[in-house]
Amino acid sequence: MRLLLLVVLLAPLAAGCPSPRPGPAAPVAEVPPIEGSAEPGEELPRKRPKVTVRRAEIERTGDPEVTITFPVFETTELKLAARLSAISSELRKMLESDAEAMEELARERDANDLGMPFNLSTSCAPTLVADFLVSIECSSSNYTGGAHGNYGTTTHNYLLESVDLRSLDVATFFATAELPALVDLVRSELARQGASEIVGGSVDDAELRALLESFAVTTEGVVFHFDPYAVASYAEGGFEVRLSHAEVARFLAAPFRASMQRIASGELGLDVVVDLPPSP
Repeated sequence: MRLLLLVVLLAPLAAGCPSPRPGPAAPVAEVPPIEGSAEPGEELPRKRPKVTVRRAEIERTGDPEVTITFPVFETTELKLAARLSAISSELRKMLESDAEAMEELARERDANDLGMPFNLSTSCAPTLVADFLVSIECSSSNYTGGAHGNYGTTTHNYLLESVDLRSLDVATFFATAELPALVDLVRSELARQGASEIVGGSVDDAELRALLESFAVTTEGVVFHFDPYAVASYAEGGFEVRLSHAEVARFLAAPFRASMQRIASGELGLDVVVDLPPSP
């Protein structure tokens, strides 16, 4: 009886108090996207390692005079740093050997030879630094007696995809089946430039094929170097054959086609900063 009376007394109070209704939802602030983040369904862009190229020197005064410069590479990516350091070390070893050979020639020269001092000047610089390949050209001149000095260009191509330091040669970079056509193309270009030994037919296909080993990869394509006496007389000088990416594409071996297409589009896979001071 008491319980029934309590319910009766409270009922009017409950009837006079309407139930709370939900108010409007608070606005949700928009969060700006994180810089470099991907849209839903997209992959995040891969951060490219930064590589800085600087110049190192080997210099010796006296007779002979030796001035050599070559690139060294700096990066914080450990595996890449080890491979680039191996390239610089290999270059230094070869160039120091050249300097020692020049010193030996100077020691053996005729004591009555009062001509100009022997000298060696070599400048090496990268033509391409990419995530799979480093190409380097070394331009050199020297004097070891006689009527004139000598000069020429050597090239070094190093693959970065292996832990061991591996050089890239013509037989690896170009498809075997396409090499005869490549030799023909280079021959026709040298003939167009007037290289006398080519025009005169003194260089056969096997000899020209061997000369193709002096090549470098660049951001524009591939360049083949021919020193004085290689395909013409000393007086005619050296020759170069430059092939664009479009021209060289058909000759490439299959493993390098995609990588070279990336190079042609300007994608090196690395952020490369060249910090070489001007030559004196």
